[in-house]
Amino acid sequence: LAATSTRDASAHLSSVVPDAAIVDVFLGGEDGLEFVSSLRRRFPTMGIVVISLEDTESLAKKAIASAPAAIIGASSRACAPA
Repeated sequence: LAATSTRDASAHLSSVVPDAAIVDVFLGGEDGLEFVSSLRRRFPTMGIVVISLEDTESLAKKAIASAPAAIIGASSRACAPA
C-alpha cells in the first residue's frame, strides 16, 4: 500500500498491518520521524526503513532515536542503527 501523508498511512493501518514500512522523513502531515516512533510503539515487530533526501548528521541522530530497522540517506548506503 502507498500513502502520501501520515494521515493517509494511519487510515490504511486501521484495516491492514504490513510486515514492513518505508517512511520518508518528510512524509506529508506530522513529522515523519514522529510517525516512525508511533509505528514502533503500535507495531513493535514491524520492519521500518527511514529514507530521506536530506543527509545530515542531525537528521541521522533523530532518525536513529525513532528506532527504525534501517536508514537510507541520499548520499549514503543503507545502514542499520547500532
